[in-house]
Amino acid sequence: MEKDLGLCDLVFDYYESQILFGCRKYGDRLPSIAKICDAYHLGRNTVRGAFDRLKEKGYIHARERRGYTVAYQGTLEDFEKNKAEYFAAREAGIRDLIQTAEVLLAPLLEVVPEQAGLRGETARRALNGAPFAAGALFRPPLENGLFTNLCWECLRYLRFLSFQQTQEKPASGAAVLRQALWADKAARGAGREELPRFIARTYEKYQLEKTEQIPFRWTVYRRRPQLRYTLAANIIREILRGQYLPGTFLPSLPEMAERYEVSLATARRTVAVLNALGVARSCHGSGTKICMDPAPLDASSPDIQESMRLHRESLQIMVLTIRSSLLLTLGFAGKEQREQLAQRLLEILSGGERILCFDAVISFICRECPSAMIRECYERLREFTVWGYVPALPRLKSDAYNDEYIVPLQEMIRHLRQEELTAFADDWQAMMTDKVQKQMDVDGVGGESPPDT
Repeated sequence: MEKDLGLCDLVFDYYESQILFGCRKYGDRLPSIAKICDAYHLGRNTVRGAFDRLKEKGYIHARERRGYTVAYQGTLEDFEKNKAEYFAAREAGIRDLIQTAEVLLAPLLEVVPEQAGLRGETARRALNGAPFAAGALFRPPLENGLFTNLCWECLRYLRFLSFQQTQEKPASGAAVLRQALWADKAARGAGREELPRFIARTYEKYQLEKTEQIPFRWTVYRRRPQLRYTLAANIIREILRGQYLPGTFLPSLPEMAERYEVSLATARRTVAVLNALGVARSCHGSGTKICMDPAPLDASSPDIQESMRLHRESLQIMVLTIRSSLLLTLGFAGKEQREQLAQRLLEILSGGERILCFDAVISFICRECPSAMIRECYERLREFTVWGYVPALPRLKSDAYNDEYIVPLQEMIRHLRQEELTAFADDWQAMMTDKVQKQMDVDGVGGESPPDT
């Protein structure tokens, strides 16, 4: 089984922070690979890859019949300096995460137990399990690995809140993240100030005032290479926007590789995907011609299945967050920016490809939102939502498919131009909800869940 590089990095960072911050000290034994795999539903190669990196860094020893033990010998001052250097470089990003958590993450954490069919004691047990157990919250009928991924990437950026963890009984991903967001009002006071106080105290001590900031980046854990499919979906979006016209030719492979900053091999594979979808046709000696004669998706392809899973899960996340994210963005953006959005929606309404209205609003959030955290997350979600265009291709020539957006778009444009921002956000949440429901109807209640890594 291949190791998942994203999850491998996550496991490595978890134990590295435990060691460098003094939660696991010299001579302490780490859990066995088998125990970690069994408890957290991870592949052996994923965990072994992380432990191999820990050995290479000199953090752990591997001893026959004794397993893995901590090799790093740090003093109390070493542990404090390691923490200080890490958090000083992420102070701005952490402040942003805390300030916007109620907009982006709290709605997801609050709705998970109920929507996952968990009740009472079952929900409490799920929220207080072992590390990496956040996935337990996403058993049928709601299965959303993308949110579990985001949950752990936030904790990874916060270095798993090592200020509050103990090595004997670390909290679950969901529980720790709730604490990080200060969702429990009783914990707002001291908890919100603990990390900033530590940074302020150690700034001068370790001369960290000019530390370059490292922003939050959302790494999505993938079992299969997605770049060619993502690029294919982006090119389809550009075709629908009119940047490439049917009957014309795409750039040559070298030009495509340069324009989209990918390898020549990826560009070639992307063209093969477009050919298979019926979007383009490679003509020997002439190039790749745009024909827009869409063919049905090969639903048996594992690559297509994973792409559509990420598309479905991104829609589920946006249903819960689009309203609050839009209200924050609309309130921050100037009237000129809001009018530009209204004009763009009017252009889409007047054109033939009204499905592009979703991309227009998501792009507005990516461009205008004051929170770098929300912009980053919506950029990733936007990447996955473009896959909605692929199964829609056979229906785009249908007037009925395009006409269903006419009345909702007219209402949204009216609300936006009359500065009825809450009504505009409510309309978008309603339309996203309708889109997700239709997607689930097509997939059969969310489709099959992906296998454990």
